[in-house]
Amino acid sequence: MISLDGSSGGGQILRTALGLSVVTKTPFRLTNIRGGREVGGLKTQHLEALKAIALLCDAEVTGAKLGSTEVTFAPEKITRDALDVEIGTAGSVGLVFQTLQLVPYVLKEPLHVHVRGGATYGKWAPPVDYITRVFLPVVKRFGYRTEFDVKREGFYPKGGADVTFVLHPPEGASPLLAMSRGKPVSFTDRGFIRGVHVYSVASTELKRARVAERQAAAAAQALKPLGRDTTVEVSYELSDNPGSGVVCYAEYEHTVLGGDAIGEKSVSAEDVGKSAAEKLLKAMDSGCITDRQTSDMILPFLALSGGQAHLQEVTNHVRTNIVVIEAFLGKRLELDGTTVRSTGS
Repeated sequence: MISLDGSSGGGQILRTALGLSVVTKTPFRLTNIRGGREVGGLKTQHLEALKAIALLCDAEVTGAKLGSTEVTFAPEKITRDALDVEIGTAGSVGLVFQTLQLVPYVLKEPLHVHVRGGATYGKWAPPVDYITRVFLPVVKRFGYRTEFDVKREGFYPKGGADVTFVLHPPEGASPLLAMSRGKPVSFTDRGFIRGVHVYSVASTELKRARVAERQAAAAAQALKPLGRDTTVEVSYELSDNPGSGVVCYAEYEHTVLGGDAIGEKSVSAEDVGKSAAEKLLKAMDSGCITDRQTSDMILPFLALSGGQAHLQEVTNHVRTNIVVIEAFLGKRLELDGTTVRSTGS
C-alpha cells in the first residue's frame, strides 16, 4: 500500500491519488488530509467524491467521514456505468469531475455521472464553464472525451447545481488508449490564435441589475489591448441564490488559455469581469501553453500518455501533484524551469 502525506497541500492530493489508484489498481493511505489548509480534513465535496469513486470500483475504504484526516482506499474492478453524487453545500462540481477525470483510462463503457447540489461557480475551484471551454478542448488532444449538461447552475455561497457529465472510454489509436505507448502529446507551441471569448453568466435575480452584461463589458474592455475582436456571450440562469461568474478564454490552434472569476457581494460586476480578463491576459503574456489551472490538471495525462507542456507557473499544486504521480507511477515527469515533460518524451 502506498503511503502519502497531505500536510503540504489541499484536496488535490486526494483527487489525484484516487484517480491514479483506480487506473493502476493500487491501494493507498493518505494522512494529514488537507494539512496545508487552515481547517484540514475532508469537507463535503471531498467526502462525496470519495464515496462516489469508491462505489464505482467497489473499493474498500476507511476514514470516509467529514473532518477525517486519514483515509485508506483499496480499489477493485469497475462495476458500474452510472453514479449519483449529492453535495449538500457549495462544494465544487468541477472538483468532483477532477476526482473522476482519469477513470476513462480504464473504462470499457461510458460512465454517466449525475451531480446534485454543489457549485458550478464556487470559490477556489475551476467553474464548470472553464472545464468545458478551456480544459476539455486541451485534453481532447489525448483522445479524451467528456460531455457536460448543466441543467441548473449553482453559485457560491449556496450551490444547488444539477449537472450531468459523461466520461467516455478512448477510441481508436488514441494516446489515452495506448497509455504511454502512443505518440507523446506536445504542448510547446500555441499555433495561431483563432479567437478571444467572454462568457458571462448570472442568476435570473440579477437580470434587472444587468450584472451579466456589466461583467462582460468590463471583461471585453480589459481585453481591448489585444487588438482583436472579442466574442461576448451573456446568459441568465435559474439558481438557488443570487450569483454570477465570468470565463474569458483565448482559442489557439494547439491550446486554449483561460481566466475566470466569480461574483461576490462585496465585489462589483465590473471588477469581476476585469479580474477574469486580467487572468487571461497574464496567461497570454507569460508565453505559456497551459494556463495556471490547466497546468496542474494536465500532469496525470502527461504522465500516463506521454508528452510535454510549457506551464504558466510551477505552483504548489504542480509540485504536490508530481509527488503523488511519482508515488503511483515512478518518475514519469521531470521539470525544467516551467516545462514539464514525461521521461522519454
